[in-house]
Amino acid sequence: MAASPLALAAIYIIAYWPVEATASVQMHIGAGSEVITESTPPTMPGARTGFLLLFFAAVAGLALVAAVRRFIEPNETEPNTIPGTWRTRTLISTGLFTTGLAMSTLLSPEDAENISRTSDYSNDGQWWRSAHLLVAGSAEEPFFSALPVLLLFGVVGLVWRVRPWMLGTVIASSALFRASIHLYQGTGQALSAFVWGAVAVYVYYRLRSLTGLVLAHTAWNALVIANNGDYTVAQVIIGGCIALTALWSIYRLSNTPTPDHSDRACPTAAAGHTSIATSEGHR
Repeated sequence: MAASPLALAAIYIIAYWPVEATASVQMHIGAGSEVITESTPPTMPGARTGFLLLFFAAVAGLALVAAVRRFIEPNETEPNTIPGTWRTRTLISTGLFTTGLAMSTLLSPEDAENISRTSDYSNDGQWWRSAHLLVAGSAEEPFFSALPVLLLFGVVGLVWRVRPWMLGTVIASSALFRASIHLYQGTGQALSAFVWGAVAVYVYYRLRSLTGLVLAHTAWNALVIANNGDYTVAQVIIGGCIALTALWSIYRLSNTPTPDHSDRACPTAAAGHTSIATSEGHR
């Protein structure tokens, strides 16, 4: 009974993201409509429809990750070099990803401009665009970060030992795909998205925390909204939380010993599954 909704969810996101990427590329090269950036006043119907489509992608992606995690059961056969409780790994993941997001803005003047741009909230469509930004993390991270890593270890790992080059291929492919959906914003923002997209996949591989990635992505976009709307109090609160979390995560990592996994057994197909999760699982 549950397989049918999950199949529909898989079909939806498999169709949704390539369409988004194609439209983004067409806008960038001028084959489609006029290039749209955050400074372009959004139209009410278009902004609302875009939000709803992304919202459904978020629900579908989160449901699929939850389903896949049921089959890739937690165990300790795959090395987790950043151990800790679920809460600790979530906070470290949040801090590392926001650090990657912040550093990637140095590669893109367009990205820095986007953060400081002033939005016109007298336009109702702008509110839908802001809602779109707040949902983006919940939609992008399951598809671009969690599912590629889970499927790599859950499918490929059943037959072969996962090698570094395999993981590198997954990271690069996901980052390129992610960059393509941001290409409509300009080459600089696409390059920035490639960098922080790669960081997100690697952070998920090391920490297995989708919650941390979603929190980081959402907090960063909330900071963009606060800056664009010139909401000073929100800027201070959100920016302060991001900075403190990033600093704490770096401090925590610098004081975390690397465990020795040399004596752990390799995953085998006979077990019926493989895993990349710690004994605490993924919540």
